[in-house]
Amino acid sequence: MNNMARTTILMALMAALCGTEVSGQTPENRDETDQFNQRYGVVIQDNIFLRQRGQRTVEPTTRPAAPPRTIEQSLMLTGVVFEDGQVRAYFENLSGGAPVRVSPGESIGKGVVTEIAIDAVAYLDSQGRSRWVEIGHDLTGASVVVDATPAGASSSPTTATAGGKPAEQDQAATDPAALSTLERLRQNRQRIINRNP
Repeated sequence: MNNMARTTILMALMAALCGTEVSGQTPENRDETDQFNQRYGVVIQDNIFLRQRGQRTVEPTTRPAAPPRTIEQSLMLTGVVFEDGQVRAYFENLSGGAPVRVSPGESIGKGVVTEIAIDAVAYLDSQGRSRWVEIGHDLTGASVVVDATPAGASSSPTTATAGGKPAEQDQAATDPAALSTLERLRQNRQRIINRNP
């Protein structure tokens, strides 16, 4: 027999052996294959080296809608400063409004700030209850976790008048030399947030 005939017979014999082995899987081999598919099926489907890997379907999760915040829940104490010979407290409006600056005796939310300490304010609510509100807490006294300020939110502080209404913005606020340290820090934070959405 020549080499060509031997090669042909050898290839036919190998193909027959391989075909028999694949088609004649034993139950043990099928169990191993099933275990492999269960263990590594996700890896095979999501193989990053394949151009057309399987598309996964993710079921959307639904969260119950959070109830709207009250005005007292929307105002968080962010700091206390001594400026222009007075102690002032700054509150961030979590509903997207401008920050609010108050002095003792001024109205905010549905009550009045009666006293300002180094890291808290005394708040008297509309029902006559007094409580100390610490930095990072809202006017109800609850701790607040805040996301980044929305890009469309106002970036200048608002001074509250005795009636609780925002006063006109000070003309000096546009001059960087006239800005308070807190205002400069807040504007810098806003620039960083707008740069990295």
